[in-house]
Amino acid sequence: VCLWGDCNTPFDSMEKLNEHVTGSHIGSGKACYSCDWQGCHRRQKPFTKRHKMYNHLRTHTGERPFKCLVPGCDKKFSRPDSLTTHTKTHSNVRPFICPVEGCPKAYYHARSLKKHELAHEAKRTGHSRALRGPGSNATTPGSSSDMSTGASTTPGS
Repeated sequence: VCLWGDCNTPFDSMEKLNEHVTGSHIGSGKACYSCDWQGCHRRQKPFTKRHKMYNHLRTHTGERPFKCLVPGCDKKFSRPDSLTTHTKTHSNVRPFICPVEGCPKAYYHARSLKKHELAHEAKRTGHSRALRGPGSNATTPGSSSDMSTGASTTPGS
């Protein structure tokens, strides 16, 4: 069912729903694209790029068109960059390496490295507050959640 504004048109496939929303509601050639999906928190925050609107729309429809091509892996993603990041987990390549001398940590994600760097900063300054941004659950390096972010002590392996 299309929940764009008061549309409520039913569809029997994700493909038909996407074609409808794309053609009837999103359009093209606009300066900005606003989401009118019922209950959307981004209603007042338009996108300047159409592809970002499409990526956002997938949060409503549940569409995951980007499939991992590694045999035996059935993961699918709503955004191409998420697939790219996931693919690195199969090769164990961790391109985000800690720049602190003597620290062997490396990560799949830039955000994980940034969190790790905050731990170094907290240790250096003695301020544990550096670990906690508003609403975060940051932990110290070496804790169990450090491993869940893709940390490795073997860069590039």
